[in-house]
Amino acid sequence: MKTPSLSESWLTLRSRLASGAADPLALVDVRSEGEFALGAIPGAVNLPLFDDAERHQVGLTYKTVSPLAATQLGIELFAAKAAAYRERLATAAAGRALAVHCWRGGMRSQSVALWLGTMGPRPVLLRGGYKAYRRAVLDVLDALAARELLVLDGRTGAGKSALLRRFPPGFPLLDFEGLARHRGSVFGDFAQAAAPPTQQDFENQLADAALRLPPAGPVLVEIETLLGPVTLPHRLRQRILSAPVVLVERAFDDRVARITAEYAAAWDAAADRRFLERLELLHKHLPTEHRAAIAAAVGRRDFAAAVSMLLRLRYDKVYDKGLAKRAANVVARFDLTADEDAAVDWIRRALGGKIR
Repeated sequence: MKTPSLSESWLTLRSRLASGAADPLALVDVRSEGEFALGAIPGAVNLPLFDDAERHQVGLTYKTVSPLAATQLGIELFAAKAAAYRERLATAAAGRALAVHCWRGGMRSQSVALWLGTMGPRPVLLRGGYKAYRRAVLDVLDALAARELLVLDGRTGAGKSALLRRFPPGFPLLDFEGLARHRGSVFGDFAQAAAPPTQQDFENQLADAALRLPPAGPVLVEIETLLGPVTLPHRLRQRILSAPVVLVERAFDDRVARITAEYAAAWDAAADRRFLERLELLHKHLPTEHRAAIAAAVGRRDFAAAVSMLLRLRYDKVYDKGLAKRAANVVARFDLTADEDAAVDWIRRALGGKIR
C-alpha cells in the first residue's frame, strides 16, 4: 500500500473511502461527540481527541489563561488515554490506511497525524476538515438543483416510494424519503427503522447519493420539499416544483389499505401517545370533532377508518391544492391500482433520453 499524501480534499479521498476501493481508507473524525452528532461525513468513525467536557475545558483555558496553557492541558488530557486511543484507531482502521479530520483541519487532526507518524505511516489529513467538506456538500447540492429532474407526484398512499423501489441499483433516482427516514406528514416518522437524521447529516447523505448518479441525464425524484425535521435545499425545492411530472394514482380503498399496512404493523401504546400528540398539531386544519373521531378510531384499532378520515379531511385536500399549481407540468399519468408496469416502462424510456 502506498504512503498517502499529507493533505487531500474530500472529493479526492472519496473514491478511496468507498467499499471495494483498490487502496481503501478508514476515515476517523476526531471532533467531540457533540460535534459529530450534529453532522458527519458518511462512513466516518468518531474517535474524539477530546470529549465534550474536555473540549470545553481546553477552550476555557485558552480564553481565560493562555493558548500555551490550553496546549499543555490538551497534551496532559491526551497522554492519559494515548494507549487506549491507539488501540481504538487500530480497530477502526481494520488494516486500512487512515484518514483523519477535525473541524477545520487544524490542531486536533494535525496532532493525531503527527503522533501516528512517529509510530508508522502518516495518515491522510482531510484538507480544511469538516468545514471544507460541508462547503463541498453544498456545491454538490447546488449542482443537483441544476440537473434535469422527473418528478413522481401523487396523493398520499398512491405508491410513489414503492414505485421508486421497482428500479434496480444504479438507476438514476434519489429517494428523499428513504434518506430522511420520514414521509413528510406530521406522522411521517412512524414505522421507521431509525430516527430522522439531523439537517446536516441529511444533506451529507443526499450529496453522497447525488455523487453516485450518472454524471449527465435526467434524475427521478419524488414530490418532496419538507420532510419533517429536515428540508431539501431551497434551489432544489424550486427545481422540483417546476420540473416535469409523472402523475400516479390509485383507488382510494387501495390507498387506505397500503397506508394502514405500513403504519399499523407494529403499533403499540407508545405509538398511541405519539399519534395523539401529532394529531393535535393539526388543530388548525381539523376541527375538534374530527380529531376526536380519528382518535377514537385509532383507540379501537380501526386504523382503516382513521386513515380514511385523515385522507378525506386533510391530506387529499392539501394534495389537490398543490397539484392545481403543478398541473401544467404533468407529462404522463398512470393508474397504479392494477398495473404498475406501464409506469415503470415509461419512466425507463424517459430517463433514457429527453423527457420533453
